[in-house]
Amino acid sequence: MRSAALCLLAIAAPACNWVFGIEDVLQVDAALPADAVRPIARLRWLVAVTDGQGMPTSSLEQHPIVPTPTVKIGRLGQPLMDVAIDETGTITLPEGYESSPWRLEYQLAGDVPREIQWSMTAERTPQAIVPRFGRLERTSIPGANTVMTMTPSDGMPGSHVGPVVFTTGIWTQSVPTFGFPAGPTFNQNLNASVQLSGPPGAPDHTKGDLVVLSDYATSESCRRSVGSAVFKLALTDGPSTTITAEPWRNSARTTTVTGPASDVVRVGLAASTTTSNVTTVVQVGPAASSTMPAFTQEPGAERAPRLELRGPLLLPMLDCTNAPLGAPLTYNLPPSLSTFDQMAHIQVTADRTVPGGPNLTHGLVAVRLIAANRADFDINVAMPLSPFLLGTLDLSTTDDVPLPAGTDPLVLTFMTETTGISDYFEVVLHRVTGTSTTPERVYTIQQPALTIDRGVFTMGTDYVFEIRAFRGAPDARFADFTRYDSTQASAVVWTRTFEAR
Repeated sequence: MRSAALCLLAIAAPACNWVFGIEDVLQVDAALPADAVRPIARLRWLVAVTDGQGMPTSSLEQHPIVPTPTVKIGRLGQPLMDVAIDETGTITLPEGYESSPWRLEYQLAGDVPREIQWSMTAERTPQAIVPRFGRLERTSIPGANTVMTMTPSDGMPGSHVGPVVFTTGIWTQSVPTFGFPAGPTFNQNLNASVQLSGPPGAPDHTKGDLVVLSDYATSESCRRSVGSAVFKLALTDGPSTTITAEPWRNSARTTTVTGPASDVVRVGLAASTTTSNVTTVVQVGPAASSTMPAFTQEPGAERAPRLELRGPLLLPMLDCTNAPLGAPLTYNLPPSLSTFDQMAHIQVTADRTVPGGPNLTHGLVAVRLIAANRADFDINVAMPLSPFLLGTLDLSTTDDVPLPAGTDPLVLTFMTETTGISDYFEVVLHRVTGTSTTPERVYTIQQPALTIDRGVFTMGTDYVFEIRAFRGAPDARFADFTRYDSTQASAVVWTRTFEAR
């Protein structure tokens, strides 16, 4: 008798989503001899890079994670045990894991534990992938005085309004500053920029990396690029040397973004508030990739202070809050960035405030490619719904409910909307302290049922669950998370708080 063995991993990070990949089907005997090939799983980087000319590529790279993470495995409801992961990112599984549900726990350096719960199938052997944007091997920032000095070759207005500097290849974005001098030249210390993915690095003009200076102005409810120029710079521990400089461009392009009004109602209901308290944010711009997991950028970062939920790695040439959907929106796009995927990103959010506690942001998020100057959103991900049950404890209506002491594992269950589809879910366990939440553990599951060890709870501590649903990973049912649609969506809801006693 033969069976096709499948191994699964899944990932979800705070500054990025963790995902699955696929290997060929591995056939193993149901009763394995001592020298038989064991089923495997892999955990590796999935990397979106640019080519030697700095242009986006359609293919993605896979590399082993360095430093190698700590990995444990176990059956659902049973203790975890250490397991080795080799230099290629491969994990060999014990005999019998192909016949029952199991879980994998891993922890990257400086991160909280992640746990994946899955069952093997006869379809494929999956592997876990950590998304990264930009080259893994990075050129170091030359020094503390590394300044990108940018002077357009022609046409720059006499003063800047709201300049922001982006780099591609190694993706960074400057924090808006004020008090800059008048004139066409703008200086930005690279050390003061935000690294959008991975460790600090410097753009390298020999690899085609671009430095983009965009000037922004705010009108009505939108902050938009009104002019820009693109450069290639040689960096030193001091002012840079210009390799190429484009003229200042202030030509405008137009995009129309639409979305159903029902999304505002859905979010209001999830947050137990009225539609007047729902906020809609739209961003438009070139993206690092349209074939990677979309929601990798953490909310609340200085580079995007108005985002409440995780979003994509794109350079926002347009950023609108509560702008009328369906009306044409104008902005400037540097011609050198027109070869990158142009994407629209929408967030529909509302807060629920725990009495005496934190604000919890519920919402819907989506991305899609712009086509024919339009982005028409249908956020058809199935939003998680109550009842939210942790064992017999109802976390649907009342905050600060007590979780009785016990030793047996607990199962968190929830419902989902009957319209739309969710390919997989992430459940984040947050510790609640005063008005703040701190993530303690992240789970990835395929179905709306999560088995939880009681040992993750500390007596006398308040907790809350954040539940995220995702659509846009069409092969998730096969544990294949390497393929993503260019149209992706996510729904985020929170349970009520509870206290472990």
